[in-house]
Amino acid sequence: DKNAFLLKDGQGDLKGVTYAEFKRDMDALGTSLLKLGLKGKPIALIGENRYEWCLAYLSVVNGAGVVVPLDKELPLPELENLLSRSDAAAVVFSGKFSDKMKEAARSCKSLEYLIDMDADSDRDGVMSLQGMVEEGRRLLDEGDAAYSSAEIDAEVMSMLLFTSGTTDLAKGVMLSHKNICTVITSVCSTVYIDSNDSSLSILPLHHTYECTIGFLALMYNGGTMCFNDSLKNIARNLKQYKPTLLVSVPLILENMYRKIWNQAAKK
Repeated sequence: DKNAFLLKDGQGDLKGVTYAEFKRDMDALGTSLLKLGLKGKPIALIGENRYEWCLAYLSVVNGAGVVVPLDKELPLPELENLLSRSDAAAVVFSGKFSDKMKEAARSCKSLEYLIDMDADSDRDGVMSLQGMVEEGRRLLDEGDAAYSSAEIDAEVMSMLLFTSGTTDLAKGVMLSHKNICTVITSVCSTVYIDSNDSSLSILPLHHTYECTIGFLALMYNGGTMCFNDSLKNIARNLKQYKPTLLVSVPLILENMYRKIWNQAAKK
């Protein structure tokens, strides 16, 4: 019954999503993915940091297929290249990427399903993520246990992560549950996190650093995850969410430091 996530609703008020609710959504989405015939297949994921990104990520790796997180800042030709190279059978994306993904589907022959995090219903060949969760709940109620009872092989590839490709084409890094869990337990041996902690997720979740420490290690310890809505609102979000944990990089800290001194100089 503890909050796994703290989210803003349409009015900007905070609402919690409990671990139990998150697990129910995960089992429902995973069940729907299997019903589409996606067992063991690569499923790409693209979008801003949000609840639905985390839901899709864990739903895929915990019994459905291989998750392929992609950088939302990449131009369309590079996205098309990575979708094709990964043989993605489906892509889960936030609404603002709908047009790009429809365009990519024309050139990527392996893509069978387009799944929109923001669509309220299936339309024009694009499926609604929320609709899939609702369908999954119905299947679970009818006794479909294909996903909830799926065996996890800790040694097989469950994630395909593409490097930034600064020197050449982006390289696909194959990771298993065992790889990721080893990192999580290593982090927890050096940084104390418990169920009283909460984090504000700022860095892009498709990066292993943010995904493993800011998301998965927090879930492992029963913490609460909050999402920063934009870089210019970091200070406002810190005040609103009051996180105890911040996963950062030097550039963000330097910007915060500069703003503090600029503000001090004005006063």
